[in-house]
Amino acid sequence: MSEKKKIGALWEKETARGTKLLTGTVEILGAKTRIAVFSNSYKDEGSKQPDYVIYEDTFQAKPREGGFEPSAAGDDEVPF
Repeated sequence: MSEKKKIGALWEKETARGTKLLTGTVEILGAKTRIAVFSNSYKDEGSKQPDYVIYEDTFQAKPREGGFEPSAAGDDEVPF
């Protein structure tokens, strides 16, 4: 049996609304992609629909208020 190659890892999480999901990163053909995996809530019992649905995770966290953001004038300026 050939050795299995690890392509990523997932962590269990829960949204603020209580929805459980898995998040993580996978690497396929050298490209890393963040993913989110949700249970398929539209699956009908006995159907051949998938149990889980995978989405590309494109979430971008908002910068915190008062956080440092480099100015357009130059990166060597200190904001304090």
